[in-house]
Amino acid sequence: MLVTLMCENRLYDILLPEKVRGRHWIEDPNLEVTDPGRRLLSIEAEASTWKIAAGRKLKLYTMDSPEAVPYLKLKVGEMYVVGLPGDRRGYIFTESYTQDRCTFKKYLVNPNVVFNIGGSVENQISIHNPYVSSVHAQVSLKNDIWTIRDNNSKNGIYVNKRRIYHQEEAHPGDVLYILGVKIVFGYRFLALNNPDGIVTMDERIFRPYQPEPVRDYEPPEEIREKIYYRSPRFNRKIIPLNLKIDAPTAQERGDDTPLALSLAPSLVMGAASFSSGILAMNTAVQNGGNITSAIPTFIMSLSMLTGMVVFPFIMKRRDRRKKKERELERRTKYLKYLENLHAEIHKSSEMQKETLKENYPLVLNQMKERDFFDMLLWSRVIGQKNFLILRVGIGNIPIQGELSFPEQRFSIDDDIMREAVNRFSEEKQIISGVPVVYSLLEHRVSGIVGERGTVNGILNHLLVQIVALHSYDEVKLVFLCDESNLEKYDYVRWMPHIWDNNFKRRFLAANPEEVRNLSAYFLREMEKYKGENAVKIPHYVVVSTSKALSDSCAFLAELLKNKSLDSFSYLAV
Repeated sequence: MLVTLMCENRLYDILLPEKVRGRHWIEDPNLEVTDPGRRLLSIEAEASTWKIAAGRKLKLYTMDSPEAVPYLKLKVGEMYVVGLPGDRRGYIFTESYTQDRCTFKKYLVNPNVVFNIGGSVENQISIHNPYVSSVHAQVSLKNDIWTIRDNNSKNGIYVNKRRIYHQEEAHPGDVLYILGVKIVFGYRFLALNNPDGIVTMDERIFRPYQPEPVRDYEPPEEIREKIYYRSPRFNRKIIPLNLKIDAPTAQERGDDTPLALSLAPSLVMGAASFSSGILAMNTAVQNGGNITSAIPTFIMSLSMLTGMVVFPFIMKRRDRRKKKERELERRTKYLKYLENLHAEIHKSSEMQKETLKENYPLVLNQMKERDFFDMLLWSRVIGQKNFLILRVGIGNIPIQGELSFPEQRFSIDDDIMREAVNRFSEEKQIISGVPVVYSLLEHRVSGIVGERGTVNGILNHLLVQIVALHSYDEVKLVFLCDESNLEKYDYVRWMPHIWDNNFKRRFLAANPEEVRNLSAYFLREMEKYKGENAVKIPHYVVVSTSKALSDSCAFLAELLKNKSLDSFSYLAV
């Protein structure tokens, strides 16, 4: 059974095995295997039927009732409604996995044409499915450019598993999905499947492609061996951030003497001078003299009082105001200085983040890109820093570099700027959302523990990276697995990395007899990796999913005992 989950933005699907047993997950392949949000929906076997159970964050509905149900028993050709975490809503569509779903027929399309796709028989492409809208979508080909438009359909249209809401251009190779029907766009042609014969075509617009007659084969005069030349891969270096943070300048230290004490001597002198002026005028009045003769003395006394009291008071107030202004300027400039440092650290962390993402991409996504075989395939070679460094997930790491802060010293005076730089020094400079990597060279012996489903997902992810990024003549895989679990890793037996260079011996053991044969071979092979003339190529990565087979493996015991065998890595699951 093929189960498709159609969400608001993307489409996810899973092909369930013919035998109804076990538990399976619809997953988001764009997320890391360690990301808890990767698993979207669980499907379990129960009494020869596939069942989806509702949960605290998962609501289930049938198409004909708005009431939530505790579980759904999946039937072929049915559609269900599901409420996902975060108030997201989607649809589940089930269909049998038959040959006609994998068989595509090619049609030539007239240039500059517009046609409709939907459930109505009046459409140029008619899909006889009750869940398809009458006019589900409209497609046009003008000037050799495909354009797809959603006609407010009930269940949406998806191009390359991405939801299209309005109108968008399509390119050769893009795949349009409408409830089991897949349409592949090409240059003036399209190819589509016809599941259960539900699709009818307007032959006035679509002409079946007639292949050219087969010509007699004429062998070339010389057949040369086809050799794949991998492109050299130059990793960007991470530029470390080295900063020396200056300490704030010293605070303005003025005279803190109270104003009354500072002006006391001047007040005494001024009072004495003023008293002399008053006394002179009083004497002139008592002696019957002319008071104007005492005015110069009074003015001089008053001037001395003003010079000794008023002006010092004004200067004192001015000095205090200037001190506050300089302190405010000091704080403003230093806070701006710290703000610029934060901006520089953020810029450097973003650059390091982009470099790490470029050097350690998500391989499953990169394999979908057209330049994968030219740029990434087997691009890591022995001697490079990233050889056998594998991406294990997304996380947070410290920024690379050194930040030198001023030494913290004891001070009687409180300084806000000193406290600010001290808080700055205590902050952890972290780069978030970057690839977390693990080296099988630095860690010769490693293990993966945890929930079995997550562990299997991590192992599959690591194996894909090993075979996609490293050539089979430089890295060899040795796989130990019980026969009962071999079905989960059946793809491993076909990897070129699990064969010797002559492709005659496969390094795979599923029972004690095969383990003994591998041990006999590798005990001889290990002798080549010892001594002064030891070889370094290929590097062997031994993966074991069975403790019983590992315990009975003689060459594995030698690997663990002899630390000089640095061209062997062991990964236990």
